Parts: sequence; C-alpha cells; structure tokens
Amino acid sequence: MERTAGKELALAPLQDWGEETEDGAVYSVSLRRQRSQRLSPAEGTGGSQAPSPIANTFLHYRTSKVRVLRAARLERLVGELVSGDREQDPSFVPAFLATYRTFVPTAHLLGFLLPPMPPPPPPGVEIKKTAIQDLSFNKNLRAVVSVLGSWLQDHPQDFRDPPAHSDLGSVRTFLGWAAPGSAEARKAEKLLEDFLEEAKREQEEEVTSGVDRTSQSCPNF
Repeated sequence: MERTAGKELALAPLQDWGEETEDGAVYSVSLRRQRSQRLSPAEGTGGSQAPSPIANTFLHYRTSKVRVLRAARLERLVGELVSGDREQDPSFVPAFLATYRTFVPTAHLLGFLLPPMPPPPPPGVEIKKTAIQDLSFNKNLRAVVSVLGSWLQDHPQDFRDPPAHSDLGSVRTFLGWAAPGSAEARKAEKLLEDFLEEAKREQEEEVTSGVDRTSQSCPNF
C-alpha cells in the first residue's frame, strides 16, 4: 500500500512486551521506539538536481528494551536503587521511597543501604588505594549519597524518631564521612536541627501549660 507523501506511519513510542524473571526478581518489559530521520540511499553526492526533502528522507526507528523492577527481595531492591543502570525506569527511586514503609522500617532499609564505614587509620598511617578501587568506591558512594539526598528532600518525616532521631543520626554520620560539606550533608544537619528545635519548643510549651494550670488551681488568699 502506497503511503501519501508527507504523512508518517504512527508507531507507539512505548509498547508492553511482557515480564522477565532474573535471579528471583520480576521485571515488566516494554519496548521504547525512538525516531530519527535519515537520508535515503537513493540520494547521491554528485547529482545535478537538488534532492527533495520528502522524497530523499525516510523514517528510522531505534528500539530499546526498558525494564521496570516489580518485585524482588529487599537486598535486590536496594541494589536497584544505587545501580545507576541507564535502562532503569526513572520513576523507580521516587516510587520506592514513597512506598517502602508499607513493608520495611526505615532503620531496616538503612541497614542495607548504608555501606560500613572503614575504621580510622592509626595516627600517622595513610591508607592507599589503587585508582581503579577509588573510582569504583566513589561511584558506589555517589549513588548512595544521591538516594539519601532525594529521601531527605521528599520524605523528611521518615527520619523523625524522637527523642534521639537515631536513623537521621546514622545518615548524618555517613554523609559527614562520605560527602562532607555537600548539599546532602547540610540537609541532614539542618533537618536534625529542626527536629531538635521543634522538640525544645514543645517541651517549653508543656512547661508553660503546666505552670498555667497550677496557678489556676491555687486558691487566692
């Protein structure tokens, strides 16, 4: 069937493909089509006639597979958070941070997410690493720091655990080591200050309220 010049064949940019299972994780799979325009092979470089834009171009579609993690063990979900996979669904991290508390406490998730910090070296001893080790280590750290930054920004109340706010304290300590002076570290510091200041105000209000009730109950002589 001949297609009218100037009209394009419409193809859905995203098409459901089904599901895949890998190492116990379940992914939904879609095919993403990206359109590009290329010159027709019939066009020559030495031709005397100017090529027609419609006659001498054709549509070309590149297809890539997009996988979205739907179900897995917590360890695998945390690994997906910091994987940096280019094919990862961009909504995965915000969706996970918005829903994780329905199946796991914040402290439990942090136990999987935060890598152990190495012990400080003895005085006068410098720990040396190869360039490759440093690159891999820093890449992993950057991914964790990025997730923590989004978490602190979008769901700060997840870290409210009075009176000590121990989960936030763990995050603050980690960021102070992994990304000192960063926006994420400053955000953790500010959030802890806000929580402590709020607790202080509430305590002062309770004391004031108690004094008022006592003065009202005392008889006047």
